[in-house]
Amino acid sequence: MKRMMSGIDLFCVVDELKAFENAKVGKLYQHPNIIRISLSLAGKGRHNLIIDAGRRIHLTHHTYHTRIATSLALQLRKYLQGARLSSVHQRGLDRICELTFERGGEEKKLICELFAKGNVVLVDEESRIIAALRQQRYMERVVRVGETYSLPAQQYDPRTLTERALGEILGASDMDVVRTLATSLGFGKIYAEEVCARAGINKHLILSDMDEDGAGGEERDTVVAIIHKTIQELFAQLSAEKKPQIVLKDGEAVDCVPIDLMMYEEMEKQYFDTMNDALDAFFKPPVEMFEGAVKREVKSPLEVRLERQLATLEEYESRQRLEQARAESLYAHYSEVEAVLNAIREGLKNHTWRELMEIVKKTRAEHPEMMGILEEIDPREKTVRLKLGNYVVDVGLDGINAASQRYYARAKRFAKKIEGARVAITETRRVIEKSNVKPTRPSRFSASNIPRKKAWYERFRWFISSDDILVVGGRGADTNEELYSKYMEKRDLVLHAQAHGAPLTIIKTEGKEVPETTITEAAIFAVSYSNVWKAGQYEGECYLVLPHQVTKTPESGEYIAKGSFVIRGERRYLSVPVGLCVGVEENPLRLIGGPTSAIKSHASIWFRLLPGELAHNDLSRKIYRRLIGVFDDKKLAKRVASSDKITAFLPPGTSSVVEEHID
Repeated sequence: MKRMMSGIDLFCVVDELKAFENAKVGKLYQHPNIIRISLSLAGKGRHNLIIDAGRRIHLTHHTYHTRIATSLALQLRKYLQGARLSSVHQRGLDRICELTFERGGEEKKLICELFAKGNVVLVDEESRIIAALRQQRYMERVVRVGETYSLPAQQYDPRTLTERALGEILGASDMDVVRTLATSLGFGKIYAEEVCARAGINKHLILSDMDEDGAGGEERDTVVAIIHKTIQELFAQLSAEKKPQIVLKDGEAVDCVPIDLMMYEEMEKQYFDTMNDALDAFFKPPVEMFEGAVKREVKSPLEVRLERQLATLEEYESRQRLEQARAESLYAHYSEVEAVLNAIREGLKNHTWRELMEIVKKTRAEHPEMMGILEEIDPREKTVRLKLGNYVVDVGLDGINAASQRYYARAKRFAKKIEGARVAITETRRVIEKSNVKPTRPSRFSASNIPRKKAWYERFRWFISSDDILVVGGRGADTNEELYSKYMEKRDLVLHAQAHGAPLTIIKTEGKEVPETTITEAAIFAVSYSNVWKAGQYEGECYLVLPHQVTKTPESGEYIAKGSFVIRGERRYLSVPVGLCVGVEENPLRLIGGPTSAIKSHASIWFRLLPGELAHNDLSRKIYRRLIGVFDDKKLAKRVASSDKITAFLPPGTSSVVEEHID
């Protein structure tokens, strides 16, 4: 059975993916060795692109399951989320696909190696590796973050070879024709045999054994001419007459190819509209990797919270060790660092920082052995980047002591975060133990879990973020005013969408540091409950301010309508996609709604919404009918999630359910 894509498969996929150039990048996820990229393009909607390191790349219709964003996923989001996919390119017929992204005038490339033990690396404009998904390392090629990425040696591209060049390659090889086509020209076994079959030649023929002079030479030239013509005809068919298909043997899928092949003439086939669809159906993900599947373990929201807290603790401990090691490396290489700093100080007498940067770049390109520990110069920050053993550090002209103190200070900040994370983990474990939450069994819906009294914030729009922070928003002018006058505190954060009808949105910080995930979720909340959704748009802009910047005092001669406010001072703008979920939280048992990532963190049952075609009443009845089938007791279902309660969580305008999850 086929285990990875060939260069020809990639040729067909890249041809189809070019239709998605200019698509906007949404969230990025990692599922062990798989990277998933959300793409949206006007007229084509939203799609997910799967990159399986060393195996495949194609669009997918499967909804993969992920609960916690990995460090690699967060890195990719940092550089690519919100970017534009400017080009999709295959290098020759090699199994290497380059995805180029543009954002803010900067260009990044995601290079996908689809051969055995390949890698997926993100590089900047200077080919420096920013992030990498490492597979097994092969030969001497090892990818490391911070180093310059170099492509493997390129194979011949059979599409551009002249008949003479093809003859030289086949004639110089001591292998038979089929193996030479498969290896030297990148056809792979299946397509190499197809070329021989279509050309009507013996695939075991070795051209180097044929005499170059006399009759042998003429026969050799004829064979080369036939093979060359067959290759050209094959690629013409691949470009104009694709028939993507899965090949079946005894009902089992054995191959996925873009055209009819002679070797599969007598076998059963299942045809698809695109090669992407065919590959998606052929490479089915494991059951446990996509949502909606029956999983062996059903984890409660508390267990999910504990997992997230443990992962955060591990990340904080890793960062503390790194910052500590960087500081110590400066003293371990004291004399070398001091020598570099003295050289920079001397150079600044006759050059600017930018001129020194160019000198270092030129020297590195021409004489890398002369650079020693100096990696590069940053004229903006007025620092030098040094490679000290296994660590890269930035040092300013204020000297080694000042630089080391900065790294020690960072380590101390992470130490405080570690302390806080451990306290949170202890508390979560206490709550789990108190609630008798068993790690592998789902909670049961019980009327005893319904809160006797509603919380104060349930009169407004609200949600609990994936970081367990309360976010509240107004339902209209009256509740906007009430939030402003009664519940907004100096320590809170305030967001408002750049659209009419948006709720005043408040993040209740309780004096704690607010993670970026909560800020992003609150921004999605503010934009989704505005007229951006009603207009059928899939993204919008909002801004973040502090409470003291929000006032009801207008400028002289102006009037402020009820539910409106004046914002003064600097604003932080955020551009986010719309997207909401309505779900059922089990303990306490109640209906909740808000940004997708937040609701998925707390609900075992949820329905993801996007702007669509169903009015409030129709959509709420549709969701309610689905929930009746989940609850054992219809009365309990109505008590928890009646149509009216569901409607209260719906955004303005029409919507559709695009995904649902029911445990």
